[in-house]
Amino acid sequence: MDPILALDIKLPSVLQGNKVDVISRQLSQAILDGRLRENIKMPSSRALAQALNVSRNTIIFTYDNLISQGYLVSKVGDGTYVADVFLPEKRSPKKNNNDSSNLIAEHWRNKEQAFEMPHQPNAKYVFRLGSPDISRFPFSDWRRHLSKSVRQIESTLSFQASSQGAERLRHAIITHVSATRAVAGHHANILVSAGAQQALNLIAQILITAGKTKVAMESPGYPMAANVFRAMGAEIITVPVDRFGLRVEEIPEDVSLVYVTPSHQFPLGVAMTPGRRAALLELAQRLDISIIEDDYDCDFRLSGKPVDALKTLDRDDRVFYVGTFSKNMLPDIKIGYVIAPEWAIEALVTAKFQQDWGNSEIQQQALASFIESGDLFRHIRKMRRVYAERYQVLKVAIAERCEQYLELLPVHTGLHATALLKIPLSAREVCSAALQRDLSVRAIEDLSIGGDVPEGLLFGFGCIEPNQISEAITILADVLKTMACRHNL
Repeated sequence: MDPILALDIKLPSVLQGNKVDVISRQLSQAILDGRLRENIKMPSSRALAQALNVSRNTIIFTYDNLISQGYLVSKVGDGTYVADVFLPEKRSPKKNNNDSSNLIAEHWRNKEQAFEMPHQPNAKYVFRLGSPDISRFPFSDWRRHLSKSVRQIESTLSFQASSQGAERLRHAIITHVSATRAVAGHHANILVSAGAQQALNLIAQILITAGKTKVAMESPGYPMAANVFRAMGAEIITVPVDRFGLRVEEIPEDVSLVYVTPSHQFPLGVAMTPGRRAALLELAQRLDISIIEDDYDCDFRLSGKPVDALKTLDRDDRVFYVGTFSKNMLPDIKIGYVIAPEWAIEALVTAKFQQDWGNSEIQQQALASFIESGDLFRHIRKMRRVYAERYQVLKVAIAERCEQYLELLPVHTGLHATALLKIPLSAREVCSAALQRDLSVRAIEDLSIGGDVPEGLLFGFGCIEPNQISEAITILADVLKTMACRHNL
């Protein structure tokens, strides 16, 4: 019979004392140790007595004893529960004189290298980065596809698990990127991942040799990608970004891998020019290196013609194209993908298998259905209009109220825009002052991997309504004016 409590309660011998005292000591010590947590319901006296092969009266007296000492509480008509015993020794981790932290890999011991995305404070006005507007997501449609997927699996009682990802979903992804980004590919070269971050991790696993591989990254650039590469033992080489994107001519010739966000550079938001895209592909071919193209939020074109993805222009099969459904659907979807060169897909699938075997089949089939039905494209088309309106409001408001303080960099796609400070102020100090006025905005420096970082502000407009954008920029203009006067600028 399974134990009633997951405790090895030892009954006393004749010389150890009576059963009530001995059982009480063991239960009270388990409570103090945290092995029996507060609010856990204890077994009934009858059940515990039967499990320990003692009389019921023994357990009744034990419970009464522990209740009187404050270890247990009795709730009339409901049973006996573990009390909330507040002791400093209980709340504090045990001290251990043997420090074994040197067993942790060096990268994870270095808190400065192990970058964590900083928390964005709550405020009345929040320009939250990387977040889509989920209030407009068609939840009813998504529920319908999820229910259909569950019914299909229930009827077959079969999970067609694949480390590479469900074939149906891989076909749907090819259709999607072809329609929205003009990216050609074959479903056999797609790997379905648990979000874009895992996709980067898997690519890094198969391409990086610790202590040898050098990875060129944009500066300022995406710190979570740098985290992945450093954790694998790569050396990060920062390459400047200007208004035309990555400065390809400054990439050293001893790098093995280039990570780039060409269509909506993170965090500046600029798009790489066609000339630089061609130069980067030519460089990759000449040096025999690979490129990771992170196209994280480029489904949302704000104006003008679409910008070609590097993968579209790639003729030498060197580009790993990374995408995600966390931005164009829901952050909680946690499904991303890699369109990999043909020579790399087998290694990627093997790495994925060793990491987690595969993604949820229910969610994959539902997503495939969501794409095939046209529901995803309809949602993207609707949200393009929504985000384009918000960007336009932001653009006009900054031009009208902050022109002497801020220069808004042009944005063609995505959910955030960047404005550079025209006056010599610290962007972080501006953010701090704005927060005092219930306005949360981020500095470029907060989301960078080092190198020379311009003083500027990041405006995520995915989750803020147009009227709030207008009000927020009015507040920001007053903050900038006050700070400029204080510094005699």
